[in-house]
Amino acid sequence: MPPSEPHSPPVRGHFIDGQWVPGEGPTFRSVDPSRPSVSLGTWRAGTAGEVDAAVRCAAEAARDWALKPLSHRIAVLDAFARALEAREDVLARTISREMGKPLREARGEARALGRKWVLTRACARAELAPVHPEGVPGFWDWRPLGVMAVLGPFNFPVHLSNGHILPALVAGNAVVLKPSESAPRCAEIYVEAWAEAAADTGTAPALLSLVQGDGETGARLVAHERVDIVAFTGSLAVGRRILAVLADRPWVLPALEMGGKNAAIVLADADPALAAQRVASGAWGTTGQRCTATSRVIVHRDIATAFLDELLSATRDWTPGAPLDEDTLLGPLATEAAWSRFRAAQAESVSGLDTILSGGGAAGPTADGWWVRPAVHRVVGSARPGRWRDELFGPELLVLEVDDEAAAVEAANDADYGLAISVFSRSRERFDALRPALRAGLVHWNRATAGASSAMPFGGVRGSGNHRPAGILSLRYCVHPVATLLDPGDGDDDDR
Repeated sequence: MPPSEPHSPPVRGHFIDGQWVPGEGPTFRSVDPSRPSVSLGTWRAGTAGEVDAAVRCAAEAARDWALKPLSHRIAVLDAFARALEAREDVLARTISREMGKPLREARGEARALGRKWVLTRACARAELAPVHPEGVPGFWDWRPLGVMAVLGPFNFPVHLSNGHILPALVAGNAVVLKPSESAPRCAEIYVEAWAEAAADTGTAPALLSLVQGDGETGARLVAHERVDIVAFTGSLAVGRRILAVLADRPWVLPALEMGGKNAAIVLADADPALAAQRVASGAWGTTGQRCTATSRVIVHRDIATAFLDELLSATRDWTPGAPLDEDTLLGPLATEAAWSRFRAAQAESVSGLDTILSGGGAAGPTADGWWVRPAVHRVVGSARPGRWRDELFGPELLVLEVDDEAAAVEAANDADYGLAISVFSRSRERFDALRPALRAGLVHWNRATAGASSAMPFGGVRGSGNHRPAGILSLRYCVHPVATLLDPGDGDDDDR
């Protein structure tokens, strides 16, 4: 058994009907990826009975919550946002310790929680108001769907779940959160803030419940008969399994964000230094563990040598460091499975790939951390290898040289995903000409593929999602419209 981290806070477990319960399921541990021999705590996975209790209590609480005026729900969530703000520092440090994210990035994630609420509050006031069509004796308004199951990811363990939870709650739903088993303590801190806000405002705490566990616990939650929305962030394979489970319940709304194989197109007129710096940040940030991470570069042959020289120069700054060190840019991979998968991919001899910068395991500040270094490979020959299309979720770039813009667009679209594509060019006109042909939900000009604005929609096409974009549009999968026609009196009526 790994030794425990000194001064680790006590494990709290599940939060069901306003009570913290340790649970009765199989145990699992959270570890620091930079020191995986040290345990951060031991949790128990949610059993079928615990999942059932969490969902049923949430459903009961949702009935009264849905009847509260929007102003009341906003006031409660204002209190929640204040409680989260008071925990920003401990959240940032816990994110860094549980998933290995450099502290500077973890602080940005913790701060984003409050910014998300400011945007969500404004959207709720604008979008949840009744609509009165001109010339029609009636209106439509919005009703919550009921209980949202949130299956959170490991790479942004609080920010991405928060992006579903706040819209769901303000719209009048209840939520059951099943976080990643890699970050159970992050979820506890988040839900502790909710428990405080609920107590301070006299709100039913069961509106946000927490069930810890792995994929088996998540599967129980998805399959529960009283779940009305499933919000998931993760792999395409798991997204497909969720849709299969929901096939017999088409009234359950799935909102799926399932990753990407994101491309940066570097045109002949691009600034090679600017493009290289931003490609490097998009590829190596969060050690390549972002759904929007850059993993492919399509560069015009005329600028390829200059671009690659600049890219290799920019990559020298990205060396493994302790996540809690203020200067660290590159932390470890978050899980042993990801580390093993990345090392195996780098050790594999792949036809059609020439290695420019060797990746794989790397020496870091601790002997047993899941450290890696960035990898850059050039695509050669006429056939692109399978890795051109398959998501690896680590710091790897595949570089393809092309002769014209048509070939660049075709190569960028040659993937099973369609989340983010960046175009680097000095010309806005050239970017605008290419943009309509690019199959992606996020298209950037002279910016990294990684990074998005909560004030805009976030989602992709093809294997990246199912057309339920989050971000500024996340309220849309939390409610359904109810059209009400009134007695027209002596006026005409549309007898459709």
